[in-house]
Amino acid sequence: MKMSLFSEKTVNLFKVFDYYDPRDIAVAFVQVASLKYGSDSFQCVRKFEFKIIPYDLPINFLKIETGIKTTANGVFGQVKLQNQSFSGEFDICSSDQPVISCQVKASLQAEADDFLDAIGKHLKEKSIYRGKAISIDYEFLDLSGISETDVVYNENTKKEIQTNIWTMIENPERCGQLKILRQRKVLLLGTYGSGKTLTALLTAKKASAKGWTFIYVPPTNYQEKNNILFAFELAKKYWPAIIFIEDIDQEQYSNFDESFLKKILESTDGIISKNGELILILTANRTEKIAPALQRPGRIDKIIHMGLLNHKEIKSLLAAIIPEKHLDQKINWEELGNVCGSYPPAFIREIGTSSLLKMISENGYLITQENLIAAAKNLECQFRVCDNPLGFKK
Repeated sequence: MKMSLFSEKTVNLFKVFDYYDPRDIAVAFVQVASLKYGSDSFQCVRKFEFKIIPYDLPINFLKIETGIKTTANGVFGQVKLQNQSFSGEFDICSSDQPVISCQVKASLQAEADDFLDAIGKHLKEKSIYRGKAISIDYEFLDLSGISETDVVYNENTKKEIQTNIWTMIENPERCGQLKILRQRKVLLLGTYGSGKTLTALLTAKKASAKGWTFIYVPPTNYQEKNNILFAFELAKKYWPAIIFIEDIDQEQYSNFDESFLKKILESTDGIISKNGELILILTANRTEKIAPALQRPGRIDKIIHMGLLNHKEIKSLLAAIIPEKHLDQKINWEELGNVCGSYPPAFIREIGTSSLLKMISENGYLITQENLIAAAKNLECQFRVCDNPLGFKK
């Protein structure tokens, strides 16, 4: 407690909002203050060496992203709130830390405490990230171009994904009736281009449509492993949540730490044992580096193999890329499947795209079986380059 220039007793308060992004806090401050004290209660503050003097100018709000193509007002730094019943000087996340400090008259301390608590409640219930699809660095994922019709799986793979991931998102009432907790740990196992990342984006779209928070953790090196533990802290703030961790086997790094994976799965156990609503999805190119004990149900509940496509599924994927009017009706899809059936879906997509480009470059109109086979053969060298270092099965 200290004395101001006018000998009024004042108190300094501060509140830490652990694991909340400063932008989230900046928006929450404006929304809660506007509701409690009015949108015209904000004043700019100018700092001098010995005192703080408010301007009689309106506050300069910042536009903060709250989603793809959506924004809200937020404020950082020194701000004064002033209306007939309340006056206080605030500092919002000035050092990019999740902290709000304030100075008020001693008689208004209880009111200021209630205001700070209201911001905390607002963050918990109405965070700009709750129910959204975000990356670990709080970037919103643009899912506008993702459509379920554009993703083609091996038939068994699709059934496994639907059963073990999407059902829990899309049918919470039925799961609840049968006392199935919304807790799951799934490992997607597949070669490069087998559709693991597309599965992440499609799952993110389904999740955000149902109010789940989706947190994407891209491949990281060993020094950045705390990103994964940070994702768990975010999940606790925003659940029901899905954490999607790509390339958990750390295929591209020689110092993969098996004990750290064990710590991750134990952390998950600790979270969900408290009735948290969390789906953890891991992806890997292979499981040789993952200890068998970590693959048992309870640690990893389900391993889903991202299988290759049969000739009917190859036809479906190419038909989603190449307009029907440009596909020769005489194509023998079973024969084509024998030529490119060892390719994962990403390569099948490239067969379609490169065939279209060749058709355009030659001023053609129809893509034949010979065109598709030629495009497949042109990818053989590229496939071997990707295939051998990652240890994919032939």
